[in-house]
Amino acid sequence: MANEQFFGATPIPTGAGRIIASPFQFVASGEDSIRVVSVNSLAGVRVKIQGRILREKGNVEAFAHDHVPNTDRTVSFTDYSLGIGAVLNVVVYANVGSPLIGQTFVIVELIRGTAAAGIVLGTLLQGYVTSTQVLAWPGSPIRSSTDGEAYIRNIVGTDPPAGSEIVETVPFGARWELLSFSAFCNKNANGGPMELRKAVGANLFWQVVASHTHNVGAVINYVFAQGLNTTSAGPPGTGTSNHAIPMNAHFNAGDEIRTSLVNNAGDNWSAPVYTVREWLEVN
Repeated sequence: MANEQFFGATPIPTGAGRIIASPFQFVASGEDSIRVVSVNSLAGVRVKIQGRILREKGNVEAFAHDHVPNTDRTVSFTDYSLGIGAVLNVVVYANVGSPLIGQTFVIVELIRGTAAAGIVLGTLLQGYVTSTQVLAWPGSPIRSSTDGEAYIRNIVGTDPPAGSEIVETVPFGARWELLSFSAFCNKNANGGPMELRKAVGANLFWQVVASHTHNVGAVINYVFAQGLNTTSAGPPGTGTSNHAIPMNAHFNAGDEIRTSLVNNAGDNWSAPVYTVREWLEVN
């Protein structure tokens, strides 16, 4: 009597526990298309999608298409008809521009129909691309836009008029982690403490209060950062004031980074400079 043997599937170690589209040849009926969806924060980027398809008569054809993402973190998509055949492989990358990881997110889907009437049948690729880091099907894992390392942005904010506070708003389509924030303040009114805040509309979620009073006529460079020790350099109420902010200080689109000074009439802030980790939110 013959013995039966079972050979179980072995997970692919390069997937790091993520979902990987299997190397199955998706058959296109003539009604099917490839849809390229992108969310991007960098000007001048163009995405290239390339691949091979096995036609009815057994010949293998190569295809190549260009896709132009928006630059404001809004979703852009383009559909490309496949005709009749079986998709063998697909790659997508940035062929124009120099995006870094965290700036250009791409999804490649198999759909039936086009435009608003298109029905998604499968996702082939999903993740960030650069000019040298390519997503490839089969092989690349399906990744979320908030999965993994983010793009590090150094931002020079808006210089508010005298008597106004700094208010920096997270843009649509972005998720931030605030790493550091600094600005100079020339105190022209009655002295008082300074605060850095996370606010959502009228709601205040956390605040860090400076450890000293800001004397009238003094210019102080306020510096806030994750893990920073609280210190002040110079005479009381002058010089530099360092303070720690909460670790993993995340902000969603529309959330605000604000300053608050007691008796701020005539006080004058410089434009803030701050560093954030930015992930793209695909909406």
